[in-house]
Amino acid sequence: MATVTGAGVAVGPGAVVPEGNRSRWRRRVRGALVGLAAGGLVLLGRVTGLLDGGPGLLVTMVVLLLIPTSREFSRRVLLTGCVLVGWLPALWWIDLRFDGLGRMTVALAATVAVLGAWVAAGEDSRARARALLPRFRIVDVYPALAVGLGCVVLAPWLQVKTPTQTLGMLMLSWDNSAHFSMFHMIRSTGVTVDMLPPPAGGGTWQFASYPQGFHTLVAAIVEIIDGPQVASVGGELLSYTRGVALLVIAATALLVAGLCALPVLRRRPLVTLPLATLVAAVFLLGPGALSFYDGFGNFVLACAMVVAVALVAIPMPRAFMPVHVLGLAGAVVGVAQGWALLGVLAAPAALAALLPLRRSRFRARPLPLLACLLILAAAVGCLVRTLVVLSAVAVENPLVLAGGASEPDYPLTIGVTAAAILLAIVAHRATRRAERPRLVALVGTPLAGVACSVVLIVMQLDASGSITYYGFKFMTAVSIVAVCLVAIPLAHFGRRITRRRWLIVPGAALSLTLAAASTQAFGWTFATIPQGPTAGLETSAPAGLVSREQEIRLIAAPPSTADLATLVPAGVPEVPGTLVFLDVTDGYPIDPVMAAQWFFSLTDTWTTEGNTIAGDIQLRGRSPEAWAGVAERLLRTGDDVYLAVRTQEAAQLREMLPGRLANRVVNL
Repeated sequence: MATVTGAGVAVGPGAVVPEGNRSRWRRRVRGALVGLAAGGLVLLGRVTGLLDGGPGLLVTMVVLLLIPTSREFSRRVLLTGCVLVGWLPALWWIDLRFDGLGRMTVALAATVAVLGAWVAAGEDSRARARALLPRFRIVDVYPALAVGLGCVVLAPWLQVKTPTQTLGMLMLSWDNSAHFSMFHMIRSTGVTVDMLPPPAGGGTWQFASYPQGFHTLVAAIVEIIDGPQVASVGGELLSYTRGVALLVIAATALLVAGLCALPVLRRRPLVTLPLATLVAAVFLLGPGALSFYDGFGNFVLACAMVVAVALVAIPMPRAFMPVHVLGLAGAVVGVAQGWALLGVLAAPAALAALLPLRRSRFRARPLPLLACLLILAAAVGCLVRTLVVLSAVAVENPLVLAGGASEPDYPLTIGVTAAAILLAIVAHRATRRAERPRLVALVGTPLAGVACSVVLIVMQLDASGSITYYGFKFMTAVSIVAVCLVAIPLAHFGRRITRRRWLIVPGAALSLTLAAASTQAFGWTFATIPQGPTAGLETSAPAGLVSREQEIRLIAAPPSTADLATLVPAGVPEVPGTLVFLDVTDGYPIDPVMAAQWFFSLTDTWTTEGNTIAGDIQLRGRSPEAWAGVAERLLRTGDDVYLAVRTQEAAQLREMLPGRLANRVVNL
């Protein structure tokens, strides 16, 4: 074989010839040009509107799946999703308008540019291009099936409706007004509420002390589909419901992908199917669905991220792996920004990544180690910021506050929590030795859930004599997380079941049967839905589909208060003070306090002071005299309080009030 000579030095066969400076610079220039061209095409498509709507969402999904965070498709979905949930909201902590382009347009173009430059600048561009394509297996179909199921179940949120129908549907649950308010203010101002200056008239924004990771993610989805320009209030209502539904569907698919990514399940589609179906059913048909219909979308996302923490940590071969640490830290930060109390459940699952405590597990080269330390420092910074936001809560002990939340299914909660503890301990015999300590460490999550539940119950019983809002929600979270965690040790038991070929046919039949049974685990979905209330305030149904049926009825016949979706865009009078909406109607009413809060939400005027005034709307009957009594009481709370009343009722109300008070009743 011939030798290669360079600079008078002979190089033997098989030796690597050092790359010259000219060749290296040529590759870098090529990478820069390709990256600029690729990013420019995306930017052009966004500016011209070609990549808005469905095409924009599709391109975004493809680009995200091309990021080579893992060779395996499902693992890539899990890691990329965790990174986005945890770190993307930071873009809304400062005002980044990019001259009207929007954050997501710039982020999408930058991602495409980096991928293009990385491929083009490589010594072997073809190898790098192949690395962009993940490896697919049969189990990778299951996340797509979860998306399909989610689209069917959440169809009322995805389908096009009128603004009035959309608002009527959202009035099913009280908390929807608060979450839309935060979303709309983020869309209108470009930053989270805690970063805004005080209201012009003084006071404090109602949600300045509320972490808004969930709401920024919804805003990001809406910006991808509709662009950065803020539509009318009615248009934003439609965008909000679609964005929330897509986020919950994506979170469900992320968990199904995380389960499919477990090494023990990658080649066992028959074992994976019922387990993946069970996880999807938790969020689309079970306690996760009930929480969603209660208006707690951020809570549902936080529960999903607790499970994601475990799914990232369990298969980690080493502690210091930058991509895995980035995903793990993102999931933890996502929990804190969604519903911070669930950090009690996320912490034990995250700490499992450190096990076993052997020197070999912590070995890393200097650069990966430095990257991991920087990621952890950034995560600590995000958690500290979340604590700073929460510290602004004015209530001395918010954990004992009352509120509207469905009671958890106590037998289910107790049963799955006990199962999660026992199965994690017993499954170590069916687990590879390297994963045993991390699998057993999962018992820390349900045990922490039990301990925290007991503390909350004792605290609330001592304060009010009954279990209240946070107690119900936290126990619901324990049940959601425990059901999903049960699937992880069951996956390891499945290793011993699918080793004989003659079991494939009966195993397939059993797998399909168990998958079908999983969809019915939280209520018989084919039963006739009982005729329930249509006013939209009861959500303690035995299955999530009951609340879905109530939503469909509210879409068909919205409450009269839903006319705010047309009244507010038509124009709201400006007043030198706080404007409170008084829902004077004998028609198909919603609670007048909820109506006032929806007015604040739609007009971006929700302050703590206005909320206090609206909370004093207490009716005894719906006669004109009763409305006049409420109006007089509200107006006497301060000279800067004004009432917005529908034009058809305003004149009669003014006639029943003293002259100096009647002047502060304005037409809406």
